[in-house]
This record gives sequence, structure tokens and C-alpha cells, in this order.
Amino acid sequence: MKKLMTILAMFAMVGFVSCQKPADNSKKNDEQKEEQKPDDQKPLDERRMELCFEGHRFFDVFRNRRPLDRRYVGYHTWEIIQPGDLRIALLISQDEINASNIEQNPR
Repeated sequence: MKKLMTILAMFAMVGFVSCQKPADNSKKNDEQKEEQKPDDQKPLDERRMELCFEGHRFFDVFRNRRPLDRRYVGYHTWEIIQPGDLRIALLISQDEINASNIEQNPR
């Protein structure tokens, strides 16, 4: 338990964990930010929450020509992937290439 408290204290110093209660106006600020979003962004945000961890976000973002924000904790580089980036093209299986004589998507 002592080790856990030490770790939480270190995170609080860095700013990852807040040990203070949020101000009363924080809810108002969140509501104002929600209202400032464009109308076409609201359904995407709702879908993001409802289908969390089901693998739909990648396709939703690029189908609607939005950038994919990867600036969050994980084992990847912090970046924003734009809709025209070649890394988002999915590879075509070799069987399909052989059967229909099409070219592989560029990488």
C-alpha cells in the first residue's frame, strides 16, 4: 500500500493525477466545449464512446476525412495521421492480387 501511495504521489507531482476536486465551473466549461464542436463531429464522438475498443474508430475517422490523433499513452509514436497518409491504406491479400491482377496498395 505504501508503494502505491508513493507512485500516486509521483504522478500527482508530474500532473497525471489530480488530487484536488475540480472547480464547480468545470462542468460548465465541458458543456461549452461540447457546444462549440461542429454538428458533424458530435455523432462521431458519440459513436466513439458507444463502440469503444471494438475497432471501428480507425474506419470512422478516415471515412469522414478526419485526422487520427494518436497523442495518447501507448507504445506508438505521438502523432496526428492525416487522411491522405499512405500508412492508412490496408494491404490487399496476395490471393486477391493473383486472382485479379491488381496492384498492391502503396505503403
